[in-house]
Amino acid sequence: HDLAVGREMVRRLYAILDTISPKRRAAFTLFEIEGRDLAQLAELMGISKAAAKSRVWFARREVIKKAGNDPYLGTFLEELER
Repeated sequence: HDLAVGREMVRRLYAILDTISPKRRAAFTLFEIEGRDLAQLAELMGISKAAAKSRVWFARREVIKKAGNDPYLGTFLEELER
């Protein structure tokens, strides 16, 4: 059961990520999912640290807005809002 819930959460998150810009999606994925820090993110994407921070911030806002009150993404969204 937990595995099925986890899979559904990932499916829903990636469905949301598919709707945001590729640059923001990449920044979000590297930072929030892969756990890269902003310096690594900036280097990997060839952008400034400030630009990396901005992309992550805007991507977070989009994910939170689009997920709404999704019961599968609730815990994940709470972490993003911190």
